[in-house]
Amino acid sequence: MSKALRALIVEDRPDDVDLMLHELQRSGYDVERWAVDSKSAYVAALDHEPDVILCDYSMVRFDAPQALQLLREKGCDIPLIVVTGSISEEVAVECMKQGAADYIIKDRLTRLGPAVGLALKAKASRDAQRHAEVALRASEERFERAVTAAHVGTWDWDLRTDRIVWSDEHVRMFGLRVEDFDGRPETFTRCVHAEDHARINEAVARARKDRTLYDQEFRVRWPDGTERWIHSTGRFMYDETGQAVRMAGVVQDVTERKRAEEAVHQKEAQLRQAQKMEVVGALASGIAHDINNLLTVIYGSVEAARLISPSAPEFAESLDHVEEAAQQAAGDGRADGRPG
Repeated sequence: MSKALRALIVEDRPDDVDLMLHELQRSGYDVERWAVDSKSAYVAALDHEPDVILCDYSMVRFDAPQALQLLREKGCDIPLIVVTGSISEEVAVECMKQGAADYIIKDRLTRLGPAVGLALKAKASRDAQRHAEVALRASEERFERAVTAAHVGTWDWDLRTDRIVWSDEHVRMFGLRVEDFDGRPETFTRCVHAEDHARINEAVARARKDRTLYDQEFRVRWPDGTERWIHSTGRFMYDETGQAVRMAGVVQDVTERKRAEEAVHQKEAQLRQAQKMEVVGALASGIAHDINNLLTVIYGSVEAARLISPSAPEFAESLDHVEEAAQQAAGDGRADGRPG
């Protein structure tokens, strides 16, 4: 089955144009072609978006170096193969440096078909790479928008260079401007609350040694003194020798959650204290009631004893002491010393 090919032939000799077309057809190509021999005609033909350009190195009104330069200026990635009667090795190398896909000597046109095939495959490979790069950039942009909308920052620590890359959202969480973060681990340490340094270092060392998830919550101090809580998770990555080479993860500001938890804890503590006071109050009330009952019995017994022996002074004095002690125990300040 013939392969469709759109070819722009830059040649001022019609016989050579026919020879190139014949060789392409012999190689299985169904050729749609444009033949030009001047700069203006060449520029106009580029609008047809040919698959390949076959260009004589030197013509009266135009040449291959000019054709290559125009391709670069227009940003066209179209394979250009130099097809010429004779060319030195130095000139051929210079053409390749300027972007030529290949060069063919006219008395060896049997190479033309295979050379076009290789050039088209190389172009397809470049197109695929560009598409992949565009897709990757689009994916990275979508991811960045997603994590920013979710208020999640990302970080990537290259252990070989000891440099850290933070996303813009990560930088903002630490109260810095994007241009202020220099990628040094010391800058991270400087932002973290001093009391949390040891705990973070221990967690990092443990995650590296055990190859487990690093997961910590810690405080950061902004340059203006504001204190925020950060939740950070990450994992180490290792090379084929088992050496840790990178550590990457995400961070999220959890200050509001920590404040809400603290408020709940305070309310729970207040509730527990109130419950304790209720228990103590109930216990004290019960004890007071029991004491009051006992004092009532004592007062009654003193009154009964006075009625039985009203004339014995020593006995009456002892009863007075008992009654006075009962009044002090009652401690209610009543005029008659009697419990109510």
